[in-house]
Amino acid sequence: PVMNKLTIIGAITAISTVATVGFLYFFGVSNAIRPLLLQLPVTFSPSVVRFCPSSDLSSLLGFPVPVHYNGGPDPSLIFTPNLTIDITRLPEFDHEDGFGFIAKFKNTFISGEWLTIYDCDVTYFPGGCQAWNAEFPLDRLRMPGVAVTQLGRVVVISQFWGYGYYHWFIEGFLRLALVYDYLMENPDVKIVMYTMGSTPEFMSLIGIDPSRIVPYVDSRVYFASSAVVPSPSACGSAIGPAALRFRDLFRTNAMLKYGDQLKLQDETAFRIVVQNRGSKGEARSLENHDELVQALRDHMPDIIIDVMDPHENLASTIVKHYYANIVIGPHGAGLSNILFAPPGATMIELHPNLGNHHEYGRHNVNSCHQKSARDVGAREILLIEDNGTSTTSFRANIDRILNIVNMIRNDMFTGVFYDSIE
Repeated sequence: PVMNKLTIIGAITAISTVATVGFLYFFGVSNAIRPLLLQLPVTFSPSVVRFCPSSDLSSLLGFPVPVHYNGGPDPSLIFTPNLTIDITRLPEFDHEDGFGFIAKFKNTFISGEWLTIYDCDVTYFPGGCQAWNAEFPLDRLRMPGVAVTQLGRVVVISQFWGYGYYHWFIEGFLRLALVYDYLMENPDVKIVMYTMGSTPEFMSLIGIDPSRIVPYVDSRVYFASSAVVPSPSACGSAIGPAALRFRDLFRTNAMLKYGDQLKLQDETAFRIVVQNRGSKGEARSLENHDELVQALRDHMPDIIIDVMDPHENLASTIVKHYYANIVIGPHGAGLSNILFAPPGATMIELHPNLGNHHEYGRHNVNSCHQKSARDVGAREILLIEDNGTSTTSFRANIDRILNIVNMIRNDMFTGVFYDSIE
Protein backbone atom coordinates (compact mmCIF):
# COMPACT_ATOMS: atom_id res chain seq x y z
CA PRO A 1 0.00 0.00 0.00
CA VAL A 2 1.04 3.59 -0.65
CA MET A 3 1.64 5.86 2.34
CA ASN A 4 -0.22 9.14 2.07
CA LYS A 5 0.79 11.93 4.46
CA LEU A 6 -2.09 14.37 4.70
CA THR A 7 -0.94 17.90 5.53
CA ILE A 8 -3.90 19.86 6.80
CA ILE A 9 -3.77 23.54 5.80
CA GLY A 10 -6.35 26.03 7.00
CA ALA A 11 -9.63 25.20 8.72
CA ILE A 12 -11.98 22.27 8.86
CA THR A 13 -15.54 22.61 10.01
CA ALA A 14 -16.71 19.41 11.68
CA ILE A 15 -20.41 18.79 11.25
CA SER A 16 -21.54 16.64 14.16
CA THR A 17 -23.62 13.51 14.07
CA VAL A 18 -26.79 13.08 12.09
CA ALA A 19 -28.87 10.03 13.08
CA THR A 20 -26.29 7.59 14.39
CA VAL A 21 -23.40 8.13 12.00
CA GLY A 22 -21.29 11.29 11.85
CA PHE A 23 -20.43 13.02 8.63
CA LEU A 24 -18.05 15.86 7.87
CA TYR A 25 -17.67 18.79 5.51
CA PHE A 26 -14.12 19.88 4.69
CA PHE A 27 -13.22 23.50 3.98
CA GLY A 28 -9.90 25.19 3.33
CA VAL A 29 -8.12 21.94 2.49
CA SER A 30 -5.33 22.11 -0.11
CA ASN A 31 -6.10 20.79 -3.59
CA ALA A 32 -3.48 18.07 -3.18
CA ILE A 33 -5.22 16.72 -0.08
CA ARG A 34 -8.86 17.12 -1.02
CA PRO A 35 -9.05 14.18 -3.49
CA LEU A 36 -7.84 11.67 -0.88
CA LEU A 37 -10.06 13.07 1.86
CA LEU A 38 -13.09 13.07 -0.37
CA GLN A 39 -12.57 9.48 -1.47
CA LEU A 40 -12.79 8.33 2.14
CA PRO A 41 -16.46 7.47 2.77
CA VAL A 42 -18.31 10.33 4.41
CA THR A 43 -19.61 8.14 7.22
CA PHE A 44 -16.12 7.50 8.50
CA SER A 45 -14.14 10.54 7.39
CA PRO A 46 -11.86 11.63 10.24
CA SER A 47 -12.38 14.87 12.13
CA VAL A 48 -9.10 16.47 13.17
CA VAL A 49 -8.77 19.35 15.63
CA ARG A 50 -5.84 21.33 17.10
CA PHE A 51 -5.95 21.43 20.90
CA CYS A 52 -2.57 21.89 22.62
CA PRO A 53 1.14 22.22 21.78
CA SER A 54 2.64 19.24 23.61
CA SER A 55 2.15 15.48 23.79
CA ASP A 56 3.34 14.62 27.30
CA LEU A 57 1.07 13.14 29.96
CA SER A 58 0.84 16.37 31.95
CA SER A 59 -0.97 18.01 29.06
CA LEU A 60 -4.08 15.94 29.68
CA LEU A 61 -5.49 18.19 32.39
CA GLY A 62 -4.69 21.32 30.40
CA PHE A 63 -6.63 20.47 27.24
CA PRO A 64 -9.02 23.24 26.19
CA VAL A 65 -12.41 21.65 25.65
CA PRO A 66 -14.88 22.78 22.95
CA VAL A 67 -18.65 22.79 23.12
CA HIS A 68 -20.02 19.29 23.76
CA TYR A 69 -19.77 17.37 20.52
CA ASN A 70 -23.40 16.41 20.74
CA GLY A 71 -25.34 17.21 17.62
CA GLY A 72 -26.35 20.59 18.99
CA PRO A 73 -24.78 23.78 17.63
CA ASP A 74 -22.08 22.52 15.31
CA PRO A 75 -18.65 23.51 16.67
CA SER A 76 -16.30 25.12 14.17
CA LEU A 77 -12.80 23.97 15.06
CA ILE A 78 -9.66 25.54 13.61
CA PHE A 79 -6.33 23.94 12.69
CA THR A 80 -2.84 25.21 13.07
CA PRO A 81 -1.32 24.92 9.56
CA ASN A 82 1.04 22.14 8.48
CA LEU A 83 -0.18 19.36 10.76
CA THR A 84 0.34 15.89 9.36
CA ILE A 85 -1.77 12.73 9.58
CA ASP A 86 -0.38 9.43 8.29
CA ILE A 87 -3.04 7.48 6.44
CA THR A 88 -2.28 4.30 4.53
CA ARG A 89 -4.87 3.36 1.94
CA LEU A 90 -5.63 -0.38 1.74
CA PRO A 91 -7.50 -0.79 -1.56
CA GLU A 92 -7.74 -4.56 -1.08
CA PHE A 93 -10.18 -3.79 1.76
CA ASP A 94 -12.38 -1.35 -0.16
CA HIS A 95 -16.03 -2.33 0.23
CA GLU A 96 -19.52 -1.26 -0.75
CA ASP A 97 -19.74 1.28 2.08
CA GLY A 98 -16.36 2.88 1.53
CA PHE A 99 -12.60 2.51 1.42
CA GLY A 100 -10.09 0.57 3.47
CA PHE A 101 -7.33 2.48 5.25
CA ILE A 102 -5.40 2.73 8.50
CA ALA A 103 -4.52 5.87 10.46
CA LYS A 104 -1.26 6.06 12.43
CA PHE A 105 -0.43 8.18 15.48
CA LYS A 106 2.49 8.62 17.89
CA ASN A 107 2.38 9.60 21.59
CA THR A 108 -1.38 9.64 21.71
CA PHE A 109 -4.22 9.51 24.24
CA ILE A 110 -7.08 7.06 23.69
CA SER A 111 -10.45 7.32 25.41
CA GLY A 112 -14.19 7.86 25.11
CA GLU A 113 -17.31 5.89 24.29
CA TRP A 114 -17.05 6.86 20.63
CA LEU A 115 -13.30 6.21 20.68
CA THR A 116 -11.39 9.44 20.43
CA ILE A 117 -7.65 9.55 19.79
CA TYR A 118 -5.80 12.79 20.54
CA ASP A 119 -2.11 13.63 20.54
CA CYS A 120 -2.43 17.36 21.33
CA ASP A 121 -1.81 18.21 17.69
CA VAL A 122 -4.65 16.18 16.26
CA THR A 123 -7.88 14.76 17.62
CA TYR A 124 -9.26 11.89 15.55
CA PHE A 125 -12.82 10.59 15.60
CA PRO A 126 -12.61 7.40 13.52
CA GLY A 127 -16.37 7.13 12.99
CA GLY A 128 -18.30 3.91 12.49
CA CYS A 129 -21.20 3.05 14.77
CA GLN A 130 -21.53 6.21 16.84
CA ALA A 131 -24.00 7.52 19.37
CA TRP A 132 -25.47 10.97 19.34
CA ASN A 133 -25.49 13.41 22.25
CA ALA A 134 -22.30 11.82 23.58
CA GLU A 135 -20.21 13.95 25.89
CA PHE A 136 -16.90 15.08 24.48
CA PRO A 137 -14.59 12.75 26.44
CA LEU A 138 -11.98 15.27 27.53
CA ASP A 139 -14.59 17.25 29.45
CA ARG A 140 -14.99 14.48 32.03
CA LEU A 141 -11.48 13.05 31.79
CA ARG A 142 -9.89 16.32 32.95
CA MET A 143 -11.18 15.74 36.46
CA PRO A 144 -8.44 15.32 39.12
CA GLY A 145 -7.49 11.75 39.87
CA VAL A 146 -7.96 10.35 36.37
CA ALA A 147 -5.51 7.48 35.93
CA VAL A 148 -3.62 7.06 32.67
CA THR A 149 -2.69 3.55 31.50
CA GLN A 150 0.63 3.77 29.67
CA LEU A 151 1.16 1.46 26.70
CA GLY A 152 3.75 0.94 23.98
CA ARG A 153 2.69 0.12 20.43
CA VAL A 154 -0.99 -0.69 19.97
CA VAL A 155 -3.70 -1.41 17.43
CA VAL A 156 -7.06 0.12 18.42
CA ILE A 157 -10.40 -1.40 17.36
CA SER A 158 -12.70 -0.24 20.16
CA GLN A 159 -15.77 1.65 18.98
CA PHE A 160 -19.30 2.51 20.05
CA TRP A 161 -21.49 -0.52 20.87
CA GLY A 162 -18.33 -2.61 20.97
CA TYR A 163 -19.72 -4.65 23.85
CA GLY A 164 -22.61 -6.30 21.94
CA TYR A 165 -21.79 -9.61 20.21
CA TYR A 166 -22.78 -8.60 16.68
CA HIS A 167 -21.10 -5.20 16.92
CA TRP A 168 -18.07 -6.67 18.68
CA PHE A 169 -17.65 -9.48 16.14
CA ILE A 170 -18.78 -8.06 12.81
CA GLU A 171 -17.99 -4.36 13.18
CA GLY A 172 -15.03 -4.62 15.56
CA PHE A 173 -13.11 -7.89 15.57
CA LEU A 174 -13.13 -8.31 11.77
CA ARG A 175 -11.26 -5.00 11.44
CA LEU A 176 -8.17 -6.87 12.66
CA ALA A 177 -7.98 -8.33 9.15
CA LEU A 178 -6.70 -4.93 7.94
CA VAL A 179 -3.72 -5.12 10.31
CA TYR A 180 -3.39 -8.90 10.65
CA ASP A 181 -0.01 -9.18 8.91
CA TYR A 182 1.34 -6.28 10.98
CA LEU A 183 0.18 -7.98 14.19
CA MET A 184 1.69 -11.33 13.22
CA GLU A 185 5.02 -9.72 12.34
CA ASN A 186 5.16 -7.58 15.51
CA PRO A 187 4.28 -9.66 18.59
CA ASP A 188 4.99 -6.74 20.94
CA VAL A 189 2.01 -4.78 19.58
CA LYS A 190 -0.99 -4.86 21.94
CA ILE A 191 -4.64 -4.70 20.87
CA VAL A 192 -6.92 -2.19 22.59
CA MET A 193 -10.45 -3.56 22.30
CA TYR A 194 -13.70 -4.23 24.09
CA THR A 195 -13.77 -7.78 25.43
CA MET A 196 -16.43 -10.45 25.88
CA GLY A 197 -16.35 -13.88 27.46
CA SER A 198 -15.14 -15.59 24.29
CA THR A 199 -12.56 -12.96 23.34
CA PRO A 200 -9.51 -15.13 24.26
CA GLU A 201 -10.88 -18.02 22.16
CA PHE A 202 -11.42 -15.72 19.17
CA MET A 203 -7.87 -14.42 19.41
CA SER A 204 -6.44 -17.93 19.66
CA LEU A 205 -8.48 -18.94 16.61
CA ILE A 206 -6.66 -16.38 14.46
CA GLY A 207 -3.29 -17.27 15.98
CA ILE A 208 -2.83 -14.25 18.26
CA ASP A 209 -1.86 -14.69 21.91
CA PRO A 210 -4.77 -13.46 24.08
CA SER A 211 -2.24 -11.90 26.47
CA ARG A 212 -1.81 -9.14 23.88
CA ILE A 213 -5.34 -7.85 24.59
CA VAL A 214 -5.73 -4.58 26.50
CA PRO A 215 -9.40 -4.54 27.61
CA TYR A 216 -10.93 -1.21 26.66
CA VAL A 217 -12.94 0.67 29.28
CA ASP A 218 -14.38 3.86 27.83
CA SER A 219 -14.17 5.77 31.13
CA ARG A 220 -10.40 5.32 31.29
CA VAL A 221 -7.55 7.11 29.54
CA TYR A 222 -4.80 5.21 27.72
CA PHE A 223 -1.53 6.65 26.45
CA ALA A 224 0.31 4.81 23.66
CA SER A 225 3.69 5.52 22.11
CA SER A 226 2.26 4.39 18.78
CA ALA A 227 -1.32 3.65 17.68
CA VAL A 228 -2.65 2.14 14.46
CA VAL A 229 -6.41 2.43 13.83
CA PRO A 230 -8.00 0.43 10.99
CA SER A 231 -10.92 2.08 9.23
CA PRO A 232 -14.29 1.12 10.75
CA SER A 233 -17.22 -0.36 8.90
CA ALA A 234 -20.52 1.38 8.47
CA CYS A 235 -23.01 0.86 11.29
CA GLY A 236 -24.62 -2.56 11.01
CA SER A 237 -22.19 -3.79 8.39
CA ALA A 238 -18.90 -5.62 8.02
CA ILE A 239 -15.98 -4.66 5.83
CA GLY A 240 -16.68 -7.29 3.18
CA PRO A 241 -13.11 -8.26 2.20
CA ALA A 242 -12.17 -8.44 5.90
CA ALA A 243 -15.09 -10.79 6.60
CA LEU A 244 -14.10 -13.00 3.68
CA ARG A 245 -10.44 -13.15 4.68
CA PHE A 246 -11.24 -14.04 8.28
CA ARG A 247 -13.94 -16.55 7.27
CA ASP A 248 -11.28 -18.48 5.37
CA LEU A 249 -8.81 -18.10 8.25
CA PHE A 250 -11.45 -19.28 10.77
CA ARG A 251 -12.09 -22.44 8.78
CA THR A 252 -8.43 -23.23 8.16
CA ASN A 253 -7.44 -22.76 11.79
CA ALA A 254 -10.58 -24.46 13.13
CA MET A 255 -9.60 -27.68 11.37
CA LEU A 256 -6.21 -27.50 13.10
CA LYS A 257 -7.64 -26.51 16.48
CA TYR A 258 -10.87 -28.57 16.60
CA GLY A 259 -10.01 -31.24 14.04
CA ASP A 260 -10.64 -34.15 16.41
CA GLN A 261 -14.25 -33.01 16.93
CA LEU A 262 -14.82 -32.14 13.27
CA LYS A 263 -13.56 -35.52 12.08
CA LEU A 264 -16.32 -37.20 14.09
CA GLN A 265 -18.92 -35.52 11.86
CA ASP A 266 -20.21 -36.81 8.54
CA GLU A 267 -19.23 -33.96 6.26
CA THR A 268 -21.33 -35.39 3.42
CA ALA A 269 -24.61 -35.25 5.38
CA PHE A 270 -27.10 -32.43 4.86
CA ARG A 271 -27.01 -30.35 8.02
CA ILE A 272 -29.21 -27.59 9.46
CA VAL A 273 -28.38 -25.41 12.48
CA VAL A 274 -31.37 -23.79 14.21
CA GLN A 275 -30.52 -20.79 16.38
CA ASN A 276 -32.29 -20.68 19.74
CA ARG A 277 -32.77 -17.13 21.03
CA GLY A 278 -33.71 -18.29 24.52
CA SER A 279 -36.84 -18.68 26.62
CA LYS A 280 -40.29 -17.95 25.25
CA GLY A 281 -41.24 -14.35 25.82
CA GLU A 282 -37.76 -12.94 25.31
CA ALA A 283 -37.38 -10.30 22.63
CA ARG A 284 -37.22 -11.83 19.13
CA SER A 285 -37.29 -15.39 20.43
CA LEU A 286 -39.44 -18.00 18.69
CA GLU A 287 -42.47 -19.11 20.69
CA ASN A 288 -42.61 -22.26 18.57
CA HIS A 289 -38.87 -22.98 18.44
CA ASP A 290 -39.30 -26.53 19.76
CA GLU A 291 -42.11 -27.24 17.26
CA LEU A 292 -39.91 -26.00 14.40
CA VAL A 293 -37.03 -28.26 15.38
CA GLN A 294 -39.34 -31.25 15.78
CA ALA A 295 -41.04 -30.57 12.44
CA LEU A 296 -37.70 -30.49 10.65
CA ARG A 297 -36.73 -33.81 12.24
CA ASP A 298 -40.10 -35.43 11.50
CA HIS A 299 -40.30 -34.34 7.87
CA MET A 300 -36.61 -34.87 7.06
CA PRO A 301 -35.34 -37.73 9.23
CA ASP A 302 -32.20 -38.16 7.11
CA ILE A 303 -31.06 -34.59 7.77
CA ILE A 304 -28.91 -33.70 10.78
CA ILE A 305 -30.60 -30.98 12.85
CA ASP A 306 -28.39 -29.17 15.38
CA VAL A 307 -29.67 -26.57 17.84
CA MET A 308 -27.43 -23.65 18.74
CA ASP A 309 -28.31 -22.60 22.28
CA PRO A 310 -27.41 -19.27 23.88
CA HIS A 311 -24.05 -19.06 25.65
CA GLU A 312 -22.43 -22.03 23.90
CA ASN A 313 -18.66 -21.63 23.72
CA LEU A 314 -16.74 -20.84 20.56
CA ALA A 315 -15.58 -24.42 20.00
CA SER A 316 -19.16 -25.71 20.04
CA THR A 317 -20.30 -22.85 17.80
CA ILE A 318 -17.67 -23.59 15.18
CA VAL A 319 -18.15 -27.36 15.23
CA LYS A 320 -21.92 -27.02 14.72
CA HIS A 321 -21.60 -24.53 11.85
CA TYR A 322 -18.52 -25.91 10.08
CA TYR A 323 -20.46 -28.26 7.77
CA ALA A 324 -23.86 -26.51 7.96
CA ASN A 325 -25.83 -26.28 4.73
CA ILE A 326 -28.53 -24.08 6.26
CA VAL A 327 -28.59 -21.78 9.28
CA ILE A 328 -32.08 -20.83 10.52
CA GLY A 329 -32.84 -18.32 13.24
CA PRO A 330 -34.69 -15.20 14.32
CA HIS A 331 -33.02 -11.86 13.80
CA GLY A 332 -30.30 -11.69 16.42
CA ALA A 333 -26.60 -11.90 17.05
CA GLY A 334 -26.45 -15.69 16.62
CA LEU A 335 -26.86 -15.32 12.86
CA SER A 336 -23.39 -13.75 12.81
CA ASN A 337 -22.13 -17.32 13.04
CA ILE A 338 -22.80 -17.71 9.31
CA LEU A 339 -19.14 -16.68 9.11
CA PHE A 340 -18.17 -20.13 10.40
CA ALA A 341 -20.29 -21.98 7.80
CA PRO A 342 -18.88 -23.24 4.49
CA PRO A 343 -19.00 -21.16 1.30
CA GLY A 344 -22.41 -21.42 -0.35
CA ALA A 345 -24.37 -22.11 2.85
CA THR A 346 -27.84 -20.58 3.15
CA MET A 347 -29.07 -18.33 5.96
CA ILE A 348 -32.83 -18.21 6.66
CA GLU A 349 -33.53 -15.19 8.85
CA LEU A 350 -36.90 -14.97 10.60
CA HIS A 351 -38.11 -11.47 11.41
CA PRO A 352 -41.07 -10.33 13.53
CA ASN A 353 -43.73 -8.36 11.71
CA LEU A 354 -42.61 -5.11 13.31
CA GLY A 355 -38.84 -5.22 13.45
CA ASN A 356 -36.40 -2.73 14.91
CA HIS A 357 -36.61 -0.46 11.85
CA HIS A 358 -40.40 -0.54 11.46
CA GLU A 359 -40.68 3.19 12.16
CA TYR A 360 -39.31 3.70 8.63
CA GLY A 361 -41.91 1.41 7.07
CA ARG A 362 -43.92 -1.65 8.06
CA HIS A 363 -41.41 -4.11 6.62
CA ASN A 364 -38.29 -1.99 6.82
CA VAL A 365 -36.02 -4.43 8.65
CA ASN A 366 -32.48 -4.37 9.91
CA SER A 367 -30.60 -6.12 7.11
CA CYS A 368 -27.25 -6.42 8.90
CA HIS A 369 -27.21 -10.24 8.85
CA GLN A 370 -28.24 -10.33 5.19
CA LYS A 371 -25.23 -8.13 4.46
CA SER A 372 -22.92 -10.44 6.45
CA ALA A 373 -24.19 -13.43 4.46
CA ARG A 374 -23.52 -11.68 1.16
CA ASP A 375 -20.03 -10.69 2.31
CA VAL A 376 -18.97 -14.33 2.63
CA GLY A 377 -20.86 -15.70 -0.37
CA ALA A 378 -23.74 -17.27 1.56
CA ARG A 379 -27.28 -17.28 0.18
CA GLU A 380 -29.77 -15.17 2.10
CA ILE A 381 -33.46 -15.66 2.78
CA LEU A 382 -35.46 -13.18 4.83
CA LEU A 383 -38.90 -14.22 6.09
CA ILE A 384 -41.13 -11.65 7.81
CA GLU A 385 -43.84 -13.20 9.94
CA ASP A 386 -47.37 -11.92 10.58
CA ASN A 387 -46.86 -11.36 14.32
CA GLY A 388 -44.48 -10.00 16.92
CA THR A 389 -42.30 -6.92 17.36
CA SER A 390 -38.63 -6.28 18.01
CA THR A 391 -39.33 -6.32 21.76
CA THR A 392 -41.53 -9.45 21.93
CA SER A 393 -41.36 -13.11 21.02
CA PHE A 394 -43.13 -14.28 17.85
CA ARG A 395 -44.23 -17.41 16.01
CA ALA A 396 -42.69 -18.70 12.78
CA ASN A 397 -44.67 -20.15 9.87
CA ILE A 398 -43.27 -23.68 10.04
CA ASP A 399 -44.88 -24.93 6.80
CA ARG A 400 -43.27 -22.12 4.84
CA ILE A 401 -39.86 -22.94 6.32
CA LEU A 402 -40.24 -26.64 5.49
CA ASN A 403 -41.11 -25.79 1.88
CA ILE A 404 -38.06 -23.55 1.51
CA VAL A 405 -35.73 -26.13 3.07
CA ASN A 406 -37.04 -28.71 0.60
CA MET A 407 -36.36 -26.32 -2.28
CA ILE A 408 -32.79 -25.76 -1.12
CA ARG A 409 -32.16 -29.44 -0.54
CA ASN A 410 -33.41 -30.33 -4.02
CA ASP A 411 -31.39 -27.59 -5.71
CA MET A 412 -34.57 -25.77 -6.70
CA PHE A 413 -33.57 -22.55 -4.99
CA THR A 414 -31.19 -19.96 -6.39
CA GLY A 415 -30.40 -16.38 -5.52
CA VAL A 416 -31.92 -14.19 -2.85
CA PHE A 417 -35.39 -14.78 -1.45
CA TYR A 418 -37.50 -12.23 0.39
CA ASP A 419 -41.01 -12.94 1.60
CA SER A 420 -43.49 -11.46 4.03
CA ILE A 421 -46.87 -12.37 5.45
CA GLU A 422 -49.27 -9.47 5.77
